[in-house]
Amino acid sequence: MLTINHYKHDEQHDDEANWLGHLPTWFDYIKVRKLFESYGPYRFHLTLSFNYEISDVDGQEALAKLWRRLMKVILGRRWIRNGIKPLTGIAVLEKAQIFAQSTREFGSCHFHLLIHSHPHLPEDDLLAAMTLLHAAIDAGKQLTHKNRRWQLVGKHGIDLEIIPPGQSPSFCKYIAKEAIQHGWKWDERVFYLGKGGI
Repeated sequence: MLTINHYKHDEQHDDEANWLGHLPTWFDYIKVRKLFESYGPYRFHLTLSFNYEISDVDGQEALAKLWRRLMKVILGRRWIRNGIKPLTGIAVLEKAQIFAQSTREFGSCHFHLLIHSHPHLPEDDLLAAMTLLHAAIDAGKQLTHKNRRWQLVGKHGIDLEIIPPGQSPSFCKYIAKEAIQHGWKWDERVFYLGKGGI
């Protein structure tokens, strides 16, 4: 049985709270997970990573471009004019070192996307996943570094998984994992995927 002892405020117990994960942050993490779940169910989990270290802002711009280009491929070039609803979902920015001697304290950004089903995707999960993956890879090939010479997303920079029925909560748990860190902020890390990109 888990019990939580309440102590008087002092520095020793502050250090213990930080070492244990700081209880209020744990509750924030649970709230984030539940909020992600409330936007589901999701059909696909897509990971987008970059060949080079980029800033969070540059990463967000790249994701927005990729999402808009992906929708043009799947929904058609004139999907807005034709009144077709956009593909939707959520994207979560994470930070990880991609080089052993990274210049960034928390590493470069990458994204996890949870994507809803859409009538323009085939009903068969495998065919729908192949359609989405090919569109994402094609869109990713068009992204270049700020110097306009280096390809920003390589052939291994996009990964796609089919989310089995009833498994959305497990994927929400996975993409919420950094929400337990101090300084994690919803408006800096979570983006809604839709008509304008993010």
